[in-house]
Amino acid sequence: PLSDTQAALARNIAKSIDGAVRMTRNYLDLARIEKGELKVIPKEMDMIQEIIDPLLDELKPMIVQQGMTIEQQLPEAIVLKGDAALLKIAYRNLLDNALKYGKKGGRIRLACEERDGGLHFEVWNEGKGLTPEQISKLFEKFVRIERHAEATRSTGLGLFITREIITKHHGEIRAESEPGQWMRFRFALPREGIKKDGEG
Repeated sequence: PLSDTQAALARNIAKSIDGAVRMTRNYLDLARIEKGELKVIPKEMDMIQEIIDPLLDELKPMIVQQGMTIEQQLPEAIVLKGDAALLKIAYRNLLDNALKYGKKGGRIRLACEERDGGLHFEVWNEGKGLTPEQISKLFEKFVRIERHAEATRSTGLGLFITREIITKHHGEIRAESEPGQWMRFRFALPREGIKKDGEG
C-alpha cells in the first residue's frame, strides 16, 4: 500500500493532470468560439441521465475531498432539445466553480423547474461569494476573480465559454451572490425550438 506521503503526491499529480486537461479543453473551446466553429447539434436528450448524473459521478472524488454535500432539487428527467456534449461542458464549469470556490464542508444545491415554456436551472453553493462589481465581470474572457492557489491554475475562460454555450442554445445565464454567504448561477433554456445552426 502507498504511504501517506506517496498518496498525497499521487493526489497532487492527479490534480495537476486534471487541471492541465481542463485548461487545454478551455483553450480549444475558446478557439472554436473565436473561429465561429462552436456549432450546436441538437437532439432530444435528458439532462439528468446524460449530463448531471455522469458529472456527479466524475466529480465524486473532488466532492468527497472538499467534504461538500450535494442537494438535488431536480425532477426525475429533464427532457429538452440540445447539444449534450456542449451542455455538459457548460454544466461542468458551473459545478467546478462551486467546488473550487465554495465553502469546504458546505452545501451545493442543484435545482431545476419548468415555467414559462422554459427550463430554469440553478447551481448554488455556500461560500464567501462575490461583490456586485466582481459579478459584473464574471462572464468576460480571461477574468480570474479569486486570488488563491486554485485560481492560479484557472484560465479565466470557464464562465465565458459557459455563457457562449447557453447563448448558442437561445438561453441566458446570470450570477447572483450574497457576499460572505452564498453564490448562485441561474440559467434558462428553451425546452423546444433550438434549430440547427444556419436554420431560421
